[in-house]
Amino acid sequence: MNIAVFVDHHFDSLGGIQTSVRSQCQELVRLGHQVTVICPRSRHARNSNSVNALGIRFVELRSPLSINGYEFVYPFAVYKRRILRELGRGSAIDVVHAHTNLGVGVLAFQIAKELDLPLVQSFHGREDVIAEKSTRFPRLITGLVNILHACYVPHRRQPSHAGTMTARNAWSVMLAQSEAADHVTTPSHHFLKTCRDHGLTTSASVVSNALPDGIMDLPIKRAHTGLADPPRIIWVGRLWSEKSPELLLGAAELLPQYSFVMLGNGPLESSIRHTLQSKKIKNLALE
Repeated sequence: MNIAVFVDHHFDSLGGIQTSVRSQCQELVRLGHQVTVICPRSRHARNSNSVNALGIRFVELRSPLSINGYEFVYPFAVYKRRILRELGRGSAIDVVHAHTNLGVGVLAFQIAKELDLPLVQSFHGREDVIAEKSTRFPRLITGLVNILHACYVPHRRQPSHAGTMTARNAWSVMLAQSEAADHVTTPSHHFLKTCRDHGLTTSASVVSNALPDGIMDLPIKRAHTGLADPPRIIWVGRLWSEKSPELLLGAAELLPQYSFVMLGNGPLESSIRHTLQSKKIKNLALE
């Protein structure tokens, strides 16, 4: 098959979504499929079209707006025309796979509709939680996103049990995007149940991108490595509130005998550096 993958983070950036989507694309290529990734333009790229070492092709779009390190791509008509032109240069696309609900996700919906192709929508997180923890005005931001999304994707009904206005706005977008899709995937059964509780009716399945639920029940065996030095703990992720990077700071402060490394960037970077200096935490390096 030839799959068009739409994601709002470039593979050059750091984060759980990128890791999950990159792994899926690599496995698809290994199995003999063709993959074209449509995403925001990498800040490190010299041009806006490229093919990586695995044969994954990229169509990169310029992002006019960056919010807390998130590159927002508005679904301009010129982007739609360019994507159609680029996809038309290869073999025919068989399926469109969206990993986002926002600008690039709207483009995925438009491309699937234009080419009369099946659309798979994957959810990687809850937009209401991200908005509430990572934006200063979550109700305003989600309200604007809700209005903009409804200009392109039909919003036929309101979510159930959404709670706050921020949650209702966010879930309205997620439900509309899922209703426009032929199939939905979520990273856990718990997340799928939450989607069902909020009104998801589209056929759906779970594609895990984490450890299985039963892993915590397994007996823990201590490893004897024979290393003279104490272990080093490495934390990798975006420095956003919902990722709780402060937990690693607390661990480093409580365990001065260990070495910690935090790899990532985001809006919390300056406050983390301030905490490291003010509390004189010497055993954690932020890189």
